[in-house]
Amino acid sequence: MMKNLVSGKFIILWSCIAMLISWQARAGAVTEQQDTTPKIAFQATTESVVQEDKVQVVLNSQLQTSKLSKKQSQLLEQRVETLIQQLGQYKAIKVVENYRNSFANYNNQGKVTGWTLQATITLESGDFTQIAEFISDLPDNFNLSTTNFFVSPEKRKQQESEMLTTLLAEIQQKAEVIRKELHREQYRIISINIARDRAGYMLAREAPMSLAKASVQQEADNSGLSFIPGETRLMMSADVVISLSEK
Repeated sequence: MMKNLVSGKFIILWSCIAMLISWQARAGAVTEQQDTTPKIAFQATTESVVQEDKVQVVLNSQLQTSKLSKKQSQLLEQRVETLIQQLGQYKAIKVVENYRNSFANYNNQGKVTGWTLQATITLESGDFTQIAEFISDLPDNFNLSTTNFFVSPEKRKQQESEMLTTLLAEIQQKAEVIRKELHREQYRIISINIARDRAGYMLAREAPMSLAKASVQQEADNSGLSFIPGETRLMMSADVVISLSEK
């Protein structure tokens, strides 16, 4: 009886395997049939020129000393505190970075001749008039190192949403043209791979105002002083694959 039971289980097992093989064969046949459907790959792109709405400026203050001391560090901190207090008058400007650094100075023989203490402050604003006024009134012990205009994340997100709508419409239009020209009844989108340029490309712009501290007379003559932002070109593309069928 045990032998018959084992034999019965063996027969059932092989029956299941045979059914599985048969199902896979049918699935493979269907897949091969689907693979014969004509497939077309194409690319769609869209771009937008966006006005830069933010600016970052990097300020540096340095102290030269023969040796590192607490007194020199405190002097540098006093400079920073004075600058921060002055910033209180400009509500549209915020501090995004504020750090310190120190490095040795060497002569031609490679010996240490002194030390440089440095404070670096990065400011950001969407009010170009305020940032220009602040730079014009920059303390003598601070220098403007770099200036960078850019598109804010909020504005970029809004613009990319509009670009995506445009891109999808272009995909549909191209797919419809392909279907019509190849005399097919319908198309089906198999895959879409959308890529966007996160950095963007800055377009040529007029040079901004002089980044050095203006003299008192210059301030009087340029009461309307302001930075001039440029434009950034945002791009978005999609690699698309569609299949065509008669019905």
